[in-house]
Amino acid sequence: MMVPAAARPVIGKREFTKSLRETDRRRAEESALPILMAWKSRVEAALSSSDRGTNADGYLVCPTATELEEAALVVGYERASERVVQLIKVKAQLGDAHYRALRSKFKRRHADSVRLLKGDDYTYWRGHAVRQVHKRGWDLPQGSLPFEEFVQQLGRAGTDTFARAVAIIDDTEHAFMPSAPVQAAIKRKNDRARDGERIAQLYDIYQAQRLAEGKKRPDTLRQDRKPVDEFASFVA
Repeated sequence: MMVPAAARPVIGKREFTKSLRETDRRRAEESALPILMAWKSRVEAALSSSDRGTNADGYLVCPTATELEEAALVVGYERASERVVQLIKVKAQLGDAHYRALRSKFKRRHADSVRLLKGDDYTYWRGHAVRQVHKRGWDLPQGSLPFEEFVQQLGRAGTDTFARAVAIIDDTEHAFMPSAPVQAAIKRKNDRARDGERIAQLYDIYQAQRLAEGKKRPDTLRQDRKPVDEFASFVA
């Protein structure tokens, strides 16, 4: 697996290689998946460390409640779901026994996660939260209220991912709905994205009007568009 150029200074190599010492293709694929996922995690961590959340003076940045909620959603639900889909695909290709075993594993993980959350046991998710805080360079002390809320948000998002994995395997994903807190977080994230889109759309209208009136040249409008896109991206 090739290492992105931006991550090479941190990882110290251009590519990952490993001999599986397997002659059976299915066994090799099964053995390769966790290795590939570990490599991808290292790349993500390296990319994050090269762009950590520091200000102009190099100090750690205190994340906002919105940043914490979105990070928990992206890491615990969106990216985790993407990995789940890849894993399910591999197991489906390996055969029925592997596929059924994976379903049992996700079913058990979901039941265990629900039980632990009901008992206010966030030990597993607290470890994930600590790693995210470090990767992003946040000033977020363990035990603080924002940190504990971040842990709980990660726990809810991750638990929903386990449930979604079972639904995907059972071919009932069309009927799957995340928990209410995760649904609310998804809606707020989408609303913020739409705010950024609306800003860009308004500028498109303005640009068309000025071109029609002959009051601005196309090259000037293109230059004017750059700060608008940057601001729209910031809002989103």
